[in-house]
Amino acid sequence: MFSHHNNNTIRSKNYTTRVAHGRKVEQTIKESLRSHGYVITDSTLDEDMYDKIDGYITIDHVVQPLQIKYRETGNDIVFEVSFIENHDKTLRWNGRDMCGKSTIYACLSQHGDRIWLCDTNHIKYHARTMGSRLYDDYQLHGTRSLASKEGEIKITIDHASKRTKMIFFAKPTRFAFTTLQLHHVA
Repeated sequence: MFSHHNNNTIRSKNYTTRVAHGRKVEQTIKESLRSHGYVITDSTLDEDMYDKIDGYITIDHVVQPLQIKYRETGNDIVFEVSFIENHDKTLRWNGRDMCGKSTIYACLSQHGDRIWLCDTNHIKYHARTMGSRLYDDYQLHGTRSLASKEGEIKITIDHASKRTKMIFFAKPTRFAFTTLQLHHVA
């Protein structure tokens, strides 16, 4: 189900196929979290679309908004930090992940065998700190990437909108407070 090592990756498929695949993976991760004893409830369609909340997870008797993340081609979290408006070169912290309201990420490993539970606010802090440094270097020297032990932040062009944006490739092992084995639940 989570085979990522072929040329026929899901990202090459049409939108409808990608969404269906994403929903299937999301449900598998939710069921695996439940099998580990976590209470998982679903979000509304509006919460999913506008707040980037895929559900809710109860940790230590506290219900927290959850976003599920996974990639086919890397063991990192792709975190959209900001768009840089070309007309005034202003950095705005308006990337979908920076604006998202989840406080917990459930991140599936590239090989589909582990789930990392990560504190979203910790990721946002590092994205903002590294993003500010990169943006200053970008303005002064044209620097387009900056790496640290937490991950790598890059300035790139958005394929859909053609706008300049900043993406943080966060290392989940640096942000995880729990690592779980993925359970395939029938």
